[in-house]
Amino acid sequence: MTGFRAPTAALIAALSLTVASCGQSAQTATSQRLWTMADLQASFHAGSTCVNPAGLRCDYFVAKGAGAEGDVLQFKPAFSESAPMGYITTDFWANYPQIWLEPMYILVTAWNDKAAGVNRLRDENGKPSPPIFSIGTQSAFWSPFWQTFYVEVPLGTPSTKYTSTKQLFDDHLVMHAGPNRFASIASKGLSLPSAQDISTAILNRAPNLSAFLKGNTDDAVAGVVASSKPDVGWLDGVPEPFFDFGTDNFDADANQDILDVPLFLFAKYDADGVLTPTGDANVGGVAPLFSHVPGRVSAGNRPQFGALWRLHFVTLPAAARSFTADDEAATLATSGAVVTMADLDTMVGRVALNAACFPDLATKGLTACTWLDSQRAIEDNLGEKAIQRTDLQPACPFVMWRGQPVPFEPPPPPPVMQ
Repeated sequence: MTGFRAPTAALIAALSLTVASCGQSAQTATSQRLWTMADLQASFHAGSTCVNPAGLRCDYFVAKGAGAEGDVLQFKPAFSESAPMGYITTDFWANYPQIWLEPMYILVTAWNDKAAGVNRLRDENGKPSPPIFSIGTQSAFWSPFWQTFYVEVPLGTPSTKYTSTKQLFDDHLVMHAGPNRFASIASKGLSLPSAQDISTAILNRAPNLSAFLKGNTDDAVAGVVASSKPDVGWLDGVPEPFFDFGTDNFDADANQDILDVPLFLFAKYDADGVLTPTGDANVGGVAPLFSHVPGRVSAGNRPQFGALWRLHFVTLPAAARSFTADDEAATLATSGAVVTMADLDTMVGRVALNAACFPDLATKGLTACTWLDSQRAIEDNLGEKAIQRTDLQPACPFVMWRGQPVPFEPPPPPPVMQ
C-alpha cells in the first residue's frame, strides 16, 4: 500500500472506466455507453449476467417495489450540505464529453408571458395535451434535459392534431422559449417509488423516518412521492410514457451543455489492502469541485443543481467509518450523556473522519466528530489526492432536499407592487 493516488486509480479502472459488473467482461476505458431507464430495468432482470454502471448491484437502480406495484425506480437517501437528501436515478452515461439540452414543445392556445402554461391546449376530457418530444431514447443524443418551447395553436385545435416536431415546423407555428425541464421517457412496467418504497429505503439507512424527514413524516413522504409524476407525451406520432420532475432543477451553459456537480461515493482499503466501496450513504455536492461556491436553491426548497451528477470516488482513511445504531446505543448508555436520542438518530449512517470520536459524543455533543456529510467537509478534510473524478454521469433529480420534499414546480413569483 503506497498512498492514495495509485490505488484510487486502480479502483476507478475496476469500477468506473470498465463499466461492467455481475460477471460481465469489462469494456475499454474509451467506450461510450448510455443506460436509459429501459436499460437499467433490463439490467435488473438479467440477474447474475447484468451489466450496470460503475459495477453496482443489479438491483441498485431498479428493483421490485415494496408493495405489489412491480418494477420500481429506487429512491436513494443520501446527505448533502450536512443534511439528508434523496434522489432517483433515471439515466446514466459513461465517457460522454457532454450531455445536451434538447427541445420539448408544449401547445398553448394563447401566449401569456407571465404564466406560460395557463392556456395549455386541452383534450376532450379537459386534460392538458401531451408535450411533444424532439428526440427519443433510441438516439445516442438522448437526454432527459429539456428546454421547453410553448407553441401557439388556434383555439379549438384537436389535441391529437400535432404529435411530432415535423408537424409543428411544417405549419410554421409561433414558438416562445420557456423554462428548462427534467423529464425522462420511461420503460413499460416501471413505476416511480411509492410511499412504502421511500419509507423502506430511508429505514434501511436510518433508525426512523424522522431522522431523515422534517415535520409530519406521513405528509413528508407523500410530498416526496409528489415530487415526480408519471405522464405521457408524443414522439414522432407515438405516445410515450415518461416521468416528469418539473422545471428549474438543473443548469446548462451557453453551449446548451448540462452542468454537473460531484456525487461522492466512499471507498476504503479492506484487510487485504484492496480499495473497495464501503456502501455508506453517498454525499451530494453543490458546485464544481473545490470551487467553494454555494449551491443555488430557489424558493420553496428546490435545488437548481444536481439533476446531472459526476461520480467521484473518495478514499477514506482507515479510522473513518459511519456512525451506527450500536454506536448510538453505546453513546446513550454513557452516564451523564448530553446528547439526546433524537440528535443521535440524525447522525446514524453519516461517515466520521475518525471513529475514535464516537465515545466523546456523549459528553461533548455532535461537534466532537468531524462528519464527512458535505462537499466542503470532504474537500477540506481529505484533499484532492483522496478524490478521484470519473467519467460516469448519472441523471439523479432531487425529490428530497434538506429533509423536506422538493416541490414539483417552483412557487410562482410574488405579485409586483404598484
